[in-house]
Amino acid sequence: MNKRKSGFMLPLTFIVIMAIIFGFNMSNTPCRQNGHTWAAATCTMAKHCSVCGETSGEPNTNNHKWEDATCTTPKTCVRCQQTYGEPLSSTKEHTWEAATCFSPQKCSVCGATTGTKLAHEYSSKGICSLCGETKPYGNSYGYFDESELYAMAKDAIKDFCYPTYVNNFCSSANIKIEKVTDDRLGYGKNCFSVVAAADFSSGGTVTTKGFVAVIEPHTSTTYAFVDAYVE
Repeated sequence: MNKRKSGFMLPLTFIVIMAIIFGFNMSNTPCRQNGHTWAAATCTMAKHCSVCGETSGEPNTNNHKWEDATCTTPKTCVRCQQTYGEPLSSTKEHTWEAATCFSPQKCSVCGATTGTKLAHEYSSKGICSLCGETKPYGNSYGYFDESELYAMAKDAIKDFCYPTYVNNFCSSANIKIEKVTDDRLGYGKNCFSVVAAADFSSGGTVTTKGFVAVIEPHTSTTYAFVDAYVE
């Protein structure tokens, strides 16, 4: 009888020990120590602990995550796909606005987009014929030829020296045009320096002088005066 009793007690002792160990481990989980971190029930999931995954109750069929209606689809829950109402368009078709250089085709009703934006179509002067945007300069004179830049410089130096009369500008063969690239000068990187000479007439005296005009061209006929110097 003693052998039977001993043989019966061994597995019983093992079970008790394992139960104690298991119970201790369970009591030391974060949720056992600090309580569950409950996430609200949604239309597809019951209230649940975001730490251990334990659930409580039933899904909340009123807690949807709605995506706004479009011209082709009604308001729709992204979780359970339930719909509400009707599409914005009675014909279930978009009202497309033409694509531009800045955005693809866009529906004026619901804001949906399709396709891609247009590519700029730059003229030889670097102006986009579609949107009017100016292309960044890509060569020494940008997208303005020498004669245009010289014409701007002559106009700028006349204004700068007024009321002194300035005329008889030197031929284009004797001018020097450079793109401004040194930020230390304090000029923008879209500026050009034009070095040339002309006759300056003041008080009946005419003197030929060299000058430097710094301009920032905007189009082939418009510019901003930046700085000037006359020797």
